[in-house]
Amino acid sequence: MKQQHMDKKLIRQRFDRHAFEYDQYAHIQRRMAQWLLDHIPPKLNVQSILEIGCGTGILTLELRRRYPEAELMVIDLAPAMLTETKKKLNEQAAGMPLTSYMEGDAESIMPRLAEERPRSFDLIVSSATFQWFNEPELTALACLHCLKPEGSFLFSTFAERTFEELKVSFRAAEKALNIEAIQHGQEFFAAEQWRNVFIHSGKALQWSEELHIEHYPTTSSFLHTVQRIGASNATQSSGRSNGLAGRTLLKAMEQYYQDHYSIGSSIQATYHLGYGIISNRP
Repeated sequence: MKQQHMDKKLIRQRFDRHAFEYDQYAHIQRRMAQWLLDHIPPKLNVQSILEIGCGTGILTLELRRRYPEAELMVIDLAPAMLTETKKKLNEQAAGMPLTSYMEGDAESIMPRLAEERPRSFDLIVSSATFQWFNEPELTALACLHCLKPEGSFLFSTFAERTFEELKVSFRAAEKALNIEAIQHGQEFFAAEQWRNVFIHSGKALQWSEELHIEHYPTTSSFLHTVQRIGASNATQSSGRSNGLAGRTLLKAMEQYYQDHYSIGSSIQATYHLGYGIISNRP
């Protein structure tokens, strides 16, 4: 199953550009990481961990603190994010031995790792990363091949209603301006699509989700936050100029958003958070 094409070079550039300030804006990502931490099976004997998409190390640091003696391997596409993770662990976890870092695209790395290190990890985690994959089912299957017989795989991602206010506002603005409607931002998988990702694994996916509403002073401040966490593709439209027409559309979109999604002195933005667990434990 393929979703829309992700430009990995562009994604890497955007995360690299904002890695130094990412933690200031990553409130939702912290929430997603905490859910994963809270749902690791308590009786799981964790001696080896693989984290896919470590970002700035929000989840990595907590994993290292909880399992100080475990082997920990982390992967990230953006070198600046890996640098932030290393800095965080060195400053807050005394360096902690047994941690290795791999820079690159997990979609390329994981099939190789599945061949080189099958059934090697007790715990595989990935927070807010799978939505960036072009063929998530291949990476998911590789993860399961890397899992020990009684290991667990947990991931968090964004689901289909994420930024629904933004998408509605763009459509309304396009209609008002009598211009052709195009896709704005990323389309995220629904629960059934994620179940289909794992259908060939022979494993049952335990799926949970939540709708979380964040509030921002203005639509512009919301878009600013989205850009600062590297996800600026969610605010840019492909195939349309950023010139006068683009600015006119953006202004109309912001006005519609402000008019229809204001709560008191702020505007709301929906984050639809999805969580998946596959456990080999009986």
